[in-house]
Amino acid sequence: MTVGITLTDESVIRSWLLSDDGDLISEVSKFCEVVIFCKQSHKDLIANFIENNLETSNRVTVKPLEEFKENTFQKILGFVMRYSEKSDGNLVLIRRMKDKNQISGFDYLLRISVHNIMVNFPKLIILFRALYQFLPNKKYKKILELFEVKLLLCASISNFIYDSEIMRAAKKLSIKTLGTPRGWDNLVSHGYLRVIPDVFFSHSHFMTNCAIQNQLIEKKTIIPMGTSTYQEYLIPNRQDLFVKKRIAIGCVGPRSNPTESIFIDEFLTIATEAFPYFEFVIIQHPKFPHLVNFDYKNTSQATFEYSKANGSLKKYYNYLSSFDLLLTSGSSIGLDALFVGTPVHCFFIDLIDTGYWESSARYLSHRPHYRELIQKLEIPVHDSINSIIKILHQIEKGEKPPAPTPTFFTGFPDFDFKDILLSCLKKYLIHSKL
Repeated sequence: MTVGITLTDESVIRSWLLSDDGDLISEVSKFCEVVIFCKQSHKDLIANFIENNLETSNRVTVKPLEEFKENTFQKILGFVMRYSEKSDGNLVLIRRMKDKNQISGFDYLLRISVHNIMVNFPKLIILFRALYQFLPNKKYKKILELFEVKLLLCASISNFIYDSEIMRAAKKLSIKTLGTPRGWDNLVSHGYLRVIPDVFFSHSHFMTNCAIQNQLIEKKTIIPMGTSTYQEYLIPNRQDLFVKKRIAIGCVGPRSNPTESIFIDEFLTIATEAFPYFEFVIIQHPKFPHLVNFDYKNTSQATFEYSKANGSLKKYYNYLSSFDLLLTSGSSIGLDALFVGTPVHCFFIDLIDTGYWESSARYLSHRPHYRELIQKLEIPVHDSINSIIKILHQIEKGEKPPAPTPTFFTGFPDFDFKDILLSCLKKYLIHSKL
């Protein structure tokens, strides 16, 4: 019996393979054969890791997939599904593309019309999904047949190029499909999912709500499982061993916040002078770094590459737990920091005129995942540098900001992600034999 598992994004490779030193895949390979489907560019990373870390490596095969190319019919359906989903994140995307002259006036009208019309008829997406799945990729079907896959687990169902396509082929072959998004915001930032798995694994209450309300996924198909990256054993014991107060800035990068680097420059100019005994760290987004040098005293930069996370997820969380405060305008590092008990404050400060849709404040008004995070956890929001400076003065006096518990968004860390997943895989493998 063979289980297929898709690892088609760097963050998913970290979450499902590297973060636990391959323990999950090893446990799966003890009761069945495993084939890991990945991008060609990730084949060597995955294959070498498995060979060097898994005693059962002979039961695990790594198969790179060719990039799927949509035909014209699928492109049209995909276009409609991308812009039909009702979340405000879609509206921000369309308006930003127009303001940046990335699309013509006609393309803008087409996208905004699709969005405005289709949000009133959400159940039509069920028909569009059925049409999109009509003719699956023959090459992917042959691969599934070649490896005799009986169960397919997709770890990044919002990946329309690989995961959706192989899941589409699996459904055509009557192979049971299980799936989950790669990240907590995927159900309100990527439009409608092209293909829905037979069983949807939810990370949290927030994700379950988004699955039902934004993606029209039936509640009876949803299994709460948590996620491998927010498990109880990963939470470090916070120890205030640092003499200096430490402040982190968790960047979202220039694509999502075009004025972020200007804010960082202005803020550090003031803060490093006012707090000479503080340490400031700029944590760059791994995919969207600022290509500028922030050269200030008592200031350093850091980043965390997904593909270099082997054995270091605990180190990452230990690092985040060492800060007295993390500032961000909307990066997922804010959720990571809250997971380990580090206080998080958000800043929406545009020091130059960006226009309404480019403003960082759209995270507060039109980014559903971060808007709800801020509202539900009552995260403090700053609209001026002076406001942040006041908080730093409080920290200087030893007044520690509160860090709310984020389990609504991270899932409950005492849920044993691995045990729940393994039980489900065994259950559905048995059913596939019948």
